[in-house]
Order: sequence, then structure tokens, then C-alpha cells
Amino acid sequence: MPLETAAVPPEDADPPKLTPLTVRISGLPNTMTASELRSLLNDLHKPARRNLQQLSLAPSLAGRLKKTATVSYRDVPRELKNCRQSVVTLSVPLPDSNEELDLQFDAHFFGLTPLYTPENPAVE
Repeated sequence: MPLETAAVPPEDADPPKLTPLTVRISGLPNTMTASELRSLLNDLHKPARRNLQQLSLAPSLAGRLKKTATVSYRDVPRELKNCRQSVVTLSVPLPDSNEELDLQFDAHFFGLTPLYTPENPAVE
């Protein structure tokens, strides 16, 4: 019976290259919290649960009924591969609901993008 072998990379081989990406997420409901968003994104991008590095959430400048988030990924999730070239819209099921949320992901940070909300906001 022949011996089965598998290719094993040498010990000094380079680890796989990661492609980090920071995206803006638009269209979040005003009631969403950062922990709810983190949970929603972890469910969306399974199995890469440890891929989220940073997350910020702030009221949208377009109106107080929505929020905008910025999310930094260690490696670009498969669903967001085209995010650098265009806006990617994903329908995300809301937990404990039959509703879906259409979220827009983009990596084009032209103009103002809220990263946090100070207690006393001011624009200089």
C-alpha cells in the first residue's frame, strides 16, 4: 500500500499575505449599537470571526435617523473583494427578526466620514 503524503511548507516559508482593508458602512439604523454591529458583522463574515480589528459607529452626517460605521479588517472578507472599486450593497438579516437591512460598504473616503461622536460636537 503506497504511503500518502501531503505538501508541507518549509518552516521558513512566508505566512499567507493578508490584505487589510478599512471600509465605511452606511445605512445603519440609529438604534444600532457598536456591539450589535460587531455581532452582525461576525455572523455575516463567518468563519473569519477574528478578522475585525477596529470598529467605530457615529450618527450619519446625512441625517440623524441613520448611523455610519468604519470597520478595519485584518483581511478583506470574500463578500467585500470589490469594495475598493465600487460600493458593495449586502442584505443582512437582522437577528431575532424576519427583516433584512441593506448595508452599503465602500472604501472611498472622500468628504466627511464620522469616526466618533464627541459629547459637544463642533466643526472648525
